[in-house]
Amino acid sequence: MDPAGFWTLAKSAFWTLCVILFLATCMFVGLSHKADRLATDATASTQLAAFRGITTALSLFSSFFFWYLFAMTAWWFIFYKL
Repeated sequence: MDPAGFWTLAKSAFWTLCVILFLATCMFVGLSHKADRLATDATASTQLAAFRGITTALSLFSSFFFWYLFAMTAWWFIFYKL
């Protein structure tokens, strides 16, 4: 079997997940930034938003791409190795 279709699917799934990851990170950081807090200075609020953005992006990246790798490996094993 020709694996060209597999790599096209893998690339499109990868970039789709990257866009979803970016949008989800922006949404979570935006919601977190709008949460009710005590009055603080702007620097502390910005640093908190940056920290939450980084941790959220890493968490979502590991979750999304674990399943991406799992699915691509299963696809490769089932359709091209059996």
